Amino acid sequence: MKFHGSFTSSRIIALVTSYRLGKNVFSVSLLWIIYNVSHSALLSGVAFGFQMLPLAVFFPIAGWLVDRLGRNRLLFPLEILRILSLVGLWVVIWSHDLPRFTIYLFFLAIISGFADSLYTVSLYGIIRDSSTDKELPKVNAQVEAVGRVAQLLGPLLAAYFLTHYAIFVVLTIPVVCSITTVVFLMTIPDHMLEERRERIALWSGFSTLRRHHTVFLMTAIAMVTNIAVSAIGALLVFYLRSQHIGSWRAGAAMDMGSVGILVISMIAPWLVSVLSPQQIIALSIGSMGVGITLVGIHGPYILLCLALALGHGPVVIYNTFMQSTIQSNIPREMLGGVGGAIGSLATASMPVAGFFSGDFAQSFGFPLTISFAGIITIFTGILGARLIVKTRPHIPNVRT
Repeated sequence: MKFHGSFTSSRIIALVTSYRLGKNVFSVSLLWIIYNVSHSALLSGVAFGFQMLPLAVFFPIAGWLVDRLGRNRLLFPLEILRILSLVGLWVVIWSHDLPRFTIYLFFLAIISGFADSLYTVSLYGIIRDSSTDKELPKVNAQVEAVGRVAQLLGPLLAAYFLTHYAIFVVLTIPVVCSITTVVFLMTIPDHMLEERRERIALWSGFSTLRRHHTVFLMTAIAMVTNIAVSAIGALLVFYLRSQHIGSWRAGAAMDMGSVGILVISMIAPWLVSVLSPQQIIALSIGSMGVGITLVGIHGPYILLCLALALGHGPVVIYNTFMQSTIQSNIPREMLGGVGGAIGSLATASMPVAGFFSGDFAQSFGFPLTISFAGIITIFTGILGARLIVKTRPHIPNVRT
């Protein structure tokens, strides 16, 4: 049994907004808390890295658990544990005990990392259960747009409250968001509890990808695309640092990348309803090509801002179609394992992108490296578009 309609979609959007907003407020606030309690920039950096480290490990485990037990049985108690851990953070800060505070940070990072993994993996199934195959691209695009807006508002809210109120007031925001997340989860049926579940091995996500060769190839292409796009972003940062541009102007230019992602995310639901995957990906690849060209010709500052805005968008569109294709082709009882495998690979691609961009830029120079990353992105985007059309012939506006 599946539930469709605007009511279910609105609950999913409310869930995503609540979770992402609380997560981003907490992440920004935690770094501020760490620095002000310990006065150590090193501890702040280690804590930030440790928040990302568990994700690559937890994603496959989270996917396996969701497939076996259902998301609600896992997310409810985990959200309750996270609420209690935030209350515990208040107590630890109040005690002014730095060693205890440091140990508690690592415990908090593990809880948050596992919760984030479960939430991300569960979202595959939530969207799959509440949408038809034809609706999947649009729903995924809407969820992406809402998530980006919440990601933008989170740091702004954190900065405002940290400036005007005590830290204990600021930490009530993620607590309230966790409570509302639990409430919205309760209103979205968990169909895994209504269906017969198969016993699935820990690495079921990877074995499923091997059996579904096209989806496996799409996943591999998506990883290469993400690495190339992330590398381009890192290269643009290196470029800004190498130019004689004021700090505030360099920061404003980098913010244009976030604005580009936000704008493309907002118009993505409309794009996926009127254009075919080939047309959308061709448009996004073209925009990235224009962005790379504008950077390569060392144009005026305003063109550099435009290049950053254009260059960050394609991955949003591509990931929207990739997720929809996976959701419509992978058996429902194995979707969590596949989502976990993809999440683990996506997380692992970030440091690869950093190494690629830094090492290649140092060895071959900025123009050649960014051109190479751009060519990889264009090639993988074209191949990905062909695979999307091959695996999703039911999309009305796809011409086969």
